[in-house]
Amino acid sequence: VIFGMLFGSTLISSVAAMLLDFQLLQRDRWEKMRTLQLFLRQHSIPAKLSKEIQSQVSVRMNAERFIARRDVEVLNMLSTRFRDTLSTELHGPILTTNLFLRICDQLDDALIQDLATHCVEWIALQAGQEPFKPKCLVE
Repeated sequence: VIFGMLFGSTLISSVAAMLLDFQLLQRDRWEKMRTLQLFLRQHSIPAKLSKEIQSQVSVRMNAERFIARRDVEVLNMLSTRFRDTLSTELHGPILTTNLFLRICDQLDDALIQDLATHCVEWIALQAGQEPFKPKCLVE
């Protein structure tokens, strides 16, 4: 009986905590969308554009966020062999989408592995951030 009561109260408190977390997350999203709506209205953004902007922001807010390699601190604990293998698994399929690299990889079996482990660095870009920008000449 005591075990059942302990289990039941633990289950109820866990569910209550999950519901509270969900409610806080929903409130935060609602406040952000409300702020966006106010901004768009105050700056007289046309209704069609406003709706498209809100739709895109909503989709991006609900999208699953990918965990970047730099966010997983324990990967630094891996041996060099495992880190190289992981890099090859992460980057190799993307590198081999390039026809030239795929042909070169057929000639040299280690090319993609070498590129993936020594030459590729991934960065996460924010929406609107450009990976390449033209140089501005200062006169």
